[in-house]
Amino acid sequence: MILDKGFLKFIKEKKDITKIAVVLALGLVLIFIGSASREDTPEEAAGIEERLTELCSGVDGVGECSVLVYYAPSDEGEVESVIVICEGADDARVRLRLTDMLSSFFGIGSNRIRIEKMKE
Repeated sequence: MILDKGFLKFIKEKKDITKIAVVLALGLVLIFIGSASREDTPEEAAGIEERLTELCSGVDGVGECSVLVYYAPSDEGEVESVIVICEGADDARVRLRLTDMLSSFFGIGSNRIRIEKMKE
């Protein structure tokens, strides 16, 4: 890593070392805040499921549906799997559309998404 010679000279002269310490501490705090995971509350998770149910129902051929999102217990906020129960699940095109949509939305593999036919 190449550092600016002026910066190295500034550090060596120890000018305004307090300012440098404050800036470094602030940077560490910002890194910590940015990397902290956010857990969804049960209300937020239910809201996501409701919105996904509406979204999935709007896909051509899906019909009435219900969506369940399962979060990994060890990783805060990471989606482990998604289950969709819908009227149109007997159509392979509907299953593919829903799987692609949910896979891209959550960034999970299609093997973690299950689409099942709703009982009549």
